[in-house]
Amino acid sequence: MESEFRDSETVLIVDGDLAILSLIRGILNRHGHNVLAADSFEKGLNICQSYKPIIELALVEVMMPRMTGPQFAAQARILRPYMRFLYLSGHDCNELTASGILVPGDTFLAKPFLPDVLIKNIRQVLDTQRVATAGSMIH
Repeated sequence: MESEFRDSETVLIVDGDLAILSLIRGILNRHGHNVLAADSFEKGLNICQSYKPIIELALVEVMMPRMTGPQFAAQARILRPYMRFLYLSGHDCNELTASGILVPGDTFLAKPFLPDVLIKNIRQVLDTQRVATAGSMIH
């Protein structure tokens, strides 16, 4: 069953692996998303600064040169305070949390993943944002 997408949400993908960028871009385009892609955190921050419409979600690789995904997110939130984040990594989530890179409550999707699992996780993060924005408490 295909997930329902609304309003052609804009998703920013930040991953240093060009094959992953291309794969995720194709999946999201097929599901009606407007996709922005960056192969470095610097390029991702430039997009956050220069792209004028709303970016609802960033899919961010946790481990890249010069900074981590959460460090990127902290900088991106200054430019885009309402953008949500879904972290991606081939590293184990428990190890990333134990090392302090991720914190409990961060949304995380382990690589590799199936397209349907990616779409489901994106939908959950975006729908959580909608409910939280409407005033409900999400934990």
